[in-house]
Amino acid sequence: GLMIAAPDTEQVRSALRVVLDRGEAVVTVVSNVADVPGIAYFGIDNYRAGRTAGLVMGRFARHPGRVIFLSGGNDWSVHLERTAGCRDALTGASPHLVCDDSQFETLDDEIRCALAVAEALRSTGLTGVYNSGAGSAGIMRALEQFDPQHRVTWITHELSDDHRQSLSAGALAMVIDQDPDMQAFKALRYLVERAVSNTGQASVTPGCEFHLYFSENIKEGLYLPMLPRSPELRLASDRGTTSAWMR
Repeated sequence: GLMIAAPDTEQVRSALRVVLDRGEAVVTVVSNVADVPGIAYFGIDNYRAGRTAGLVMGRFARHPGRVIFLSGGNDWSVHLERTAGCRDALTGASPHLVCDDSQFETLDDEIRCALAVAEALRSTGLTGVYNSGAGSAGIMRALEQFDPQHRVTWITHELSDDHRQSLSAGALAMVIDQDPDMQAFKALRYLVERAVSNTGQASVTPGCEFHLYFSENIKEGLYLPMLPRSPELRLASDRGTTSAWMR
């Protein structure tokens, strides 16, 4: 069997159909792949997660203005669904906020994130940033430089260690966590059941629920133990490339 997180492209769909035709089990986590019967998806409802982000954005935004959307990759259904949900919720219930027509594809790159947020902050009227993917270090740098008063409401996903720090510092309003450990557990259980079943079948339980974290309810401690960084990572972090790009 296969447990994958993959973009929703025709190449991926064709490859998965071949695998399924061989009788292998396929489980998707984080992001689903459409139009491939037989796949079991163990992940959150990303559209509903995006709508939750829009609801909180509408309540938390401190002044009228526009909201920009950063997408990790437009060929991943997870990002399209989250952004669509946030945009729909804001459009329906928050007339004081104006959604940007486009979404900036960052490819989860922190420099792209920094450039997008810095450019938006240089113009007038920015009140919200919704990031459906990674690259938060760049967003944090842009907000530190151009929004030290924390007037912009920033919402993103996953309770990573850097997001804990941003929540504590007041720069990040809310994190939507998709509980990756539970996704992995349910997906592995499904594959094991398929492997040991005489019929080749397994029970499919509903997808995982997401969790909301604010500055007051974040868990203490690191998600993963700290490991020594490689020389390449140290070099990249010491270059200061994001700050140079923003200048």
